[in-house]
Amino acid sequence: MRILADADLYGVEALFSPLGEVQLADGRDLRPAQLRGIDALLVRSVTRVDAALLRDYTPAFVGTATAGVDHVDVELLRRRGAAFANAPGANAAAVADYALSAIANCDDYLEQLLAGDAVGIIGYGQVGRRLAARLDALGIKWIAYDPWVKAARDPQHPQPESTTDLHPLPAANPQPEPAIAPPQKPARDPQPEPDAEPRLKSAADSRQEFATTPQPEPATATRLEPAAEPQVEPAAPRISELSAVLGCLVVCVHASLTRAPPWPSAGLIGAAELAAMRPDALLLNAARGEILRQAELLEAAARRRAPQLALDVWENEPAIDPALLARCRFATPHIAGYSLDAKFRAAAILRRALCAARGLAPRQAPPPLADHGIAAPPQAGDAAFLRGIINQCYDIRADDAALRAAPQEFDRLRQNYFPPDSPSGEPGRPPNSRRASGLAPPPIPAPSGSPRRAPRRELAAARIANPGALSPRQRRLAQALGCQLT
Repeated sequence: MRILADADLYGVEALFSPLGEVQLADGRDLRPAQLRGIDALLVRSVTRVDAALLRDYTPAFVGTATAGVDHVDVELLRRRGAAFANAPGANAAAVADYALSAIANCDDYLEQLLAGDAVGIIGYGQVGRRLAARLDALGIKWIAYDPWVKAARDPQHPQPESTTDLHPLPAANPQPEPAIAPPQKPARDPQPEPDAEPRLKSAADSRQEFATTPQPEPATATRLEPAAEPQVEPAAPRISELSAVLGCLVVCVHASLTRAPPWPSAGLIGAAELAAMRPDALLLNAARGEILRQAELLEAAARRRAPQLALDVWENEPAIDPALLARCRFATPHIAGYSLDAKFRAAAILRRALCAARGLAPRQAPPPLADHGIAAPPQAGDAAFLRGIINQCYDIRADDAALRAAPQEFDRLRQNYFPPDSPSGEPGRPPNSRRASGLAPPPIPAPSGSPRRAPRRELAAARIANPGALSPRQRRLAQALGCQLT
């Protein structure tokens, strides 16, 4: 079997070479001629898998190491009989960690949230639910906007028919509400995580609460979705209107990108929505850049009517707007989901899917990444203690400094994200394929004075080495973040 893979897929050679011949390619420069004779194509979000790429040849299997599939023409693959798989939920924990780091490192937002302010979540999918579960465990109030979830719970609300899971057809009488994306059916019933977070205080409020029920999965290309990371569900979803979510102190965008009615997420937040936000709000986008109307955002910022911004995704990547970069409190090069855990998890999901598609018995794969140890922070206050744990796993300030120092190197910052000496942070783990194959340019030196970025791991994989030094409340706080206590 011949496998063509994006060279930036983590550990792709180590994971897939037992299955066949692995060829590496630059995902942004993939050409139709390179697909001839290829049995399996493995991509990231930078590669558009469409009629242009598949002009001459369609591999029997196409997999993307992403949750979103807006860069893949799933209907075209279905018509041509190709198997398709994505990696839903693979990076959900990493993106939730990113959001927590942005909140923790921006002024006193974390203190205000712990004191009773709320987080608004736009998009209640894998990432939205993961973030909501963390907030629930910390006792932080939140509400979410996702009309697809609301429609699934309301029998009076018309639901559109769909030909794919992210590109619904118009309903007979579409409603004039914006949209996020329809819920996706999990491959199997999610199991609770062993480190289920205890609630520190009640997060219940007077808003109407809905229990989510995924819609039936519509017809797509032959779809192979092996079990991803177990989903973490908050106590109860609190689905509200967009206007209510925009009134929160912190607004986090985690929606899938769709341009189809009845609820397109593209251009969801523009001048009117920005004007509805609090003047002291923080707006975080870790979904897709096109969800924010960039020109209107810049205009609002110029008139000092825009919230503080934490942006990981941008229109026209990798050529980001320097004016928007200058307006951001935190700016990063589309790496919110770039933890070692997420990268390995996504590649492993695609490996299992490829084995299923080809009728292969799964061979021995490298073992999962081991837990990583962190020290108990010495800080006494709740917010300071949480900040100390979060920043040991992921400190957004390092990636912000790197992008500001070299915004023209957007892609190289992503390609060289893992340190060259030990990409996994552990001996014996699969190396970064692009670097090992020589496709990567030299790493960009870290900006002088910026926080050193260690190999990034997730909070749920962190193990506090000296839990005996913690008070009972600190132990509960650490567990609320998903950390383990030895």
